[in-house]
Amino acid sequence: MEFEIPVLGKSVLKGKKAMKWIVIKYKVIFNTILSIIESIILGIYLSLIASKIGDGYSLIEAIQKVKNSYIYIFILIICLALQIYIEQLMKNHSKKSKEELVNSILKVACDSFVYPHSNYNIRAIITVCDYKRLKRKTVYSYNILASPEKFAEYDLYFGITGEALKKKIPIAQALSDNHIDTYDEETKSYVEPRLKCVLAAPIFSNHNNERVVGILAFDSMESIEKMKFDTDKSKEIAQSWADIFTNIVDE
Repeated sequence: MEFEIPVLGKSVLKGKKAMKWIVIKYKVIFNTILSIIESIILGIYLSLIASKIGDGYSLIEAIQKVKNSYIYIFILIICLALQIYIEQLMKNHSKKSKEELVNSILKVACDSFVYPHSNYNIRAIITVCDYKRLKRKTVYSYNILASPEKFAEYDLYFGITGEALKKKIPIAQALSDNHIDTYDEETKSYVEPRLKCVLAAPIFSNHNNERVVGILAFDSMESIEKMKFDTDKSKEIAQSWADIFTNIVDE
């Protein structure tokens, strides 16, 4: 029978997922137990070694004389490995939770532009600046279906988003029908050819409000007139959303 964890009255977590959920939820308890086991085993092992040294053996000889030394060492290694595993599990969980939170915020941000026209196409992408390599890498996205776009890397000042970075203000612009033909071959794979307009706003550093650390971009396959991206109000809204991501992008 597969192990299940009931959540809100429904068994939604099974098998390995359920076990991971238990480990994450009771991380402190598991780490405390493992630390106690390590202390006991290490204490016993060191006491046995000290006893042999007291009998006149050297440290190396004392270690060799302790019966079943490998068992003590094996238990210690297992405990340490489990603690490392728990910490890695927590990091992955934290990262996933953060991504889910950002995606939820991006969805609300997109809805704020199209409401009540829920059938309008709109997407959102956050790229982070790497000034040493003069690149910007996509770290979060909403409503992006193609995998290459989700992990795209652009030149630092590429396109409309690059203009927002250079000028440090929200920029909105319509795209030409053949805009895809103006990009190099690598960039073409990262850009949706059906896009018609983009609204980009700079994400400023949490430590230096003059430094841009990323760009929040909204784009659409609808016309810029329909989306109203080029209005002062839309630019104000875009910058407000970008400011919300300051603490997330520049921790």
